[in-house]
Amino acid sequence: SDTDINSWQRQKKMTSVLLGYDLTPSEDRLAHFNYVWKEAMSKAKNGDEANMTEEEKTLANMQSAHIAKNFHMGKHLYAQRRFHEALGHLTDAYHELEDKWAQGDRGCHDSLWETAYLVACCHMALGQYEMACFYIQATAPFDIGKFTKVYVNCLVNNKDFDAWVKASNPAGRWGKPEELVGAAVFLASAASNY
Repeated sequence: SDTDINSWQRQKKMTSVLLGYDLTPSEDRLAHFNYVWKEAMSKAKNGDEANMTEEEKTLANMQSAHIAKNFHMGKHLYAQRRFHEALGHLTDAYHELEDKWAQGDRGCHDSLWETAYLVACCHMALGQYEMACFYIQATAPFDIGKFTKVYVNCLVNNKDFDAWVKASNPAGRWGKPEELVGAAVFLASAASNY
């Protein structure tokens, strides 16, 4: 019947949303951050970097409690797969670090890269591949494997880029790793020296 068809068409347009809520009191989250921040700054001040965790090194490198708090909160939300919430904190930290960089503070580059990486990962998890590409391209050093992996995943999953690769390739598809063997052997041989 006509009603059944309309009902089916409406159902196609519906979307389910799952919201999460952290039951940890905000005071406890803030107390945890303050503890980690004080530990990181104390170890950095005393030159005890050998005993610092990667997170402590990143936080100490930020030199700003506000930026570090946004990064810390965002990273923990990211770990809980709460990507929308993580983006708010991480994007704020990224923009503040970007401002420090623009003002000539080159000491924050590792923190900027790590924050850009997490922002890109959040966007990628949400299927926002163009935004993920923007953040990973903006600051990421591609000699670090984790950045390259995120970037390649973004390009592959970005429908526009995928279509462009297929349209510009005579085979009309992505290449396969085994198809590179001949080229790799040639490039590794003396025949490619000229």
